[in-house]
Formats: sequence, structure tokens, C-alpha cells
Amino acid sequence: MNSSKSSQNGKKKMIDWLFNQQLVLSGALILLLLVERHLVKQLSARFSYVLWLLIPIVLVANNLPNELKPQTDFVLTKYTVTLAEQGQGQFNLQFSWFLWLVGLVSTLFVSFIAHKQRIAHQPAQLKISQQVPIEVVTSFQVASPLLIGFIKPKLVLPANYESLYTQQQLAMIIEHELCHYRRKDTLFNLFAVSLLCLFWFNPLSWLGYQSYRRMQELACDETVLHNKSPEQRLAYGKAMLLSIENNQHQLYAYTHYTEKRTMLNRLNFIKTRSAHKPFLQIVLLTLVTGLLGGVAVAGDHTNETLAKHTNEIKPIMRIEPKYPPLAARDNIEGSVVLKYDISSAGKVENVSIVGAEPQNVFNHNAKVALEQWQYQPSSAGFKGVLVQLDFALSELSAKRDLIERIKVSNSAH
Repeated sequence: MNSSKSSQNGKKKMIDWLFNQQLVLSGALILLLLVERHLVKQLSARFSYVLWLLIPIVLVANNLPNELKPQTDFVLTKYTVTLAEQGQGQFNLQFSWFLWLVGLVSTLFVSFIAHKQRIAHQPAQLKISQQVPIEVVTSFQVASPLLIGFIKPKLVLPANYESLYTQQQLAMIIEHELCHYRRKDTLFNLFAVSLLCLFWFNPLSWLGYQSYRRMQELACDETVLHNKSPEQRLAYGKAMLLSIENNQHQLYAYTHYTEKRTMLNRLNFIKTRSAHKPFLQIVLLTLVTGLLGGVAVAGDHTNETLAKHTNEIKPIMRIEPKYPPLAARDNIEGSVVLKYDISSAGKVENVSIVGAEPQNVFNHNAKVALEQWQYQPSSAGFKGVLVQLDFALSELSAKRDLIERIKVSNSAH
């Protein structure tokens, strides 16, 4: 029984956590997508690519421990218990968990197939002057050069690379792939895919992942072409066109799923590059810093209560009170106000009834449920926390505060 209840609580915490990340995650993704669409040429591709670090940073900021957040006051919290929630809530939890798990496994499987196809290859004998610190191989299964492997990356070239590219083009193409290698892009891609699998249900996650990969390529192009002559830039662009043509004329088992679109975006970026604007970079960094500050202060706001509350006390598990059968039979509704303490470990202690209407109808069930609630641990705990549990037969039932104009400060002892 305890293990089943613990499993249910774990599932609920996970589902709640996933959805509580969506506001800040979606906001950060929209900002980065707008940067790619409208500002990348003014900010520079490398700067825009670095901005993708905003995603893990904003997730960390949204989950800072309570003791690292500023102290705020809180008001009487209200929580409604209805008959419909007794069974429907359990069904919704199971369905949400199952749906998310199916999506997670499916996305993991597709990602594994897309990134782990076995490429038949053989060693390549490069006839270029530059030193290549990684193994270079050739394969008939690739249409353009790519880097594979997380621990020991390999550079894979098309089997016909010698006839496809000139020596100058080949040298710059290899320089592009070595840029990925030095930046550890394969490991960052693994992390990006992990986030995509975790938040697969958010359409912005898929758009963001594709944008991230495009920015990754543009950042390498910008690095390679820095201080290159117009002739070298032209040769580099022709090499990309040759890769697109090579991909169209043959069938390959392994090609990047955005190969053609990415190549066209890269060609357009090289052709229409403009001067970078440091002032715009400073403005955007200021905006991002403000966003992170707001996320860190706001933190993870639970939407399990009807009233908005700005306190730092965060429930991580709530046990639904049982609606008394006799009260339901007699169409009795009511409310109970309880006062309690929260220990430093997040346990509920010293529960007492402050007020109830009607008396002695819902008191016992409310107290039994509240004693099982769990909060995030804090440095010293909290004293005198108030909550009002409203027992309603429908969501349309009117409720009022049993305690008027009461405000309790978070006083840690």
C-alpha cells in the first residue's frame, strides 16, 4: 500500500515538475527563435549560438532551492476538494503519466535510430597539408561530411570526396568539422536531444532543437570564414552546393534530416552577412539577464490552489482529503481552516483546527489529509502556516474566507 502510494506521489511530482517548467522554457525558446529569424546577422552566428546556453540556465534558475530565493509574505491559502476529484484526479494522473512515458520512449527510439545508424566506412588517406587530430574515414552512406561519435569522434567523408571537392574546398570543409570537434558539439547535441525527449509534448521544443542545430552550423561557418578572402568564401559556398547536389542524385542510408534546408540557410547567411552590432548584443544580454533574474525570483509556482500565493513555501505532495459520504448524501458543503508548522525536512507538524463551517463535519478528514502533505525542505522550517480546505459538491459552489484579513509572515524559527 505504501509503495503504491509512494509511486503515485512520485508520478504526480514528475508530471507537476514537467508542466511547471513550460512557461519559462517556452519563453526562452520563443526568444531564441526570434533571434535566429531576425537578429542573427546583426548579433553574429557565434554569439547567437552561445545564447542557447539560456535553455539549461533558465531551467536551473526556475528550480533554485527555496532558501536561495527572497523572503515574501503569504496570505491564507485556499484549496478546494470536490467529489469529482476523488476518482477523476487518479485517472488523469495515470493517463498523463502513461502519455508522457509513451512520448518519451518514442522520441528516444527515433533519436537513437537517427543518430546511431551503423555507417560502413574505411580509412581515408587525405592529401592535404593540415593536421587532423581525429580519425578520418570514408563511406558510401553519407552525402556530405559529418562528425560521429561522442567519446572518440570520427570525421566521415563521402566516398567520392576526392572527385567532389577541390583541395581548397576539402581543407575548409575539414576545418568546419574540426570546429565542431573543438567545441564538443557532439556532447552538446546529446544534451539537447535529452531535453527534447523530456519535453517532447511542447511543439516549441522541436522547433527549438532544429533552430539550435542550424545555429550550430552557422557558427562553425562564421568561424571558418573569418578573415577568408572572397575567393575562399566562394569556394566554400560551392562546396556546400556540391554537397546538396550529391545528396539529391544518390540514395544514402545516413543523411542529416535538415540537410538541404540547413545548407540553403548557410549559403544565404554567407551571401548576405552584415556588420555585427555590439550595442545590440549588450541590449540582448541585459534582456536575458533580467529574464533570468525574474525566473530565479518567481521560481516554481504551483497551480494546485485556487488562490494565487507568492510565498516561498512549496508543496511537493498533497494528499486529497476524502469527502465524507454522509455529507455528500445530505448535500452538505463547507470549509475548514487549519494552522500548522512545517519542519526543516518539509514535514507537516502541529496541525490544529482554527475554524470550520459547519462544525465537526469535515474536520477529521481535513486534518488526516493535511498531516500527510509534504513540502520542499528549508533551512529552518516555518511556523503558523494557514490553509483553508473547501469541500464542494461542484466547482460552481460559492466560497468565502472563514478568517478575514489575516496575513501571516514566513517566520522561520
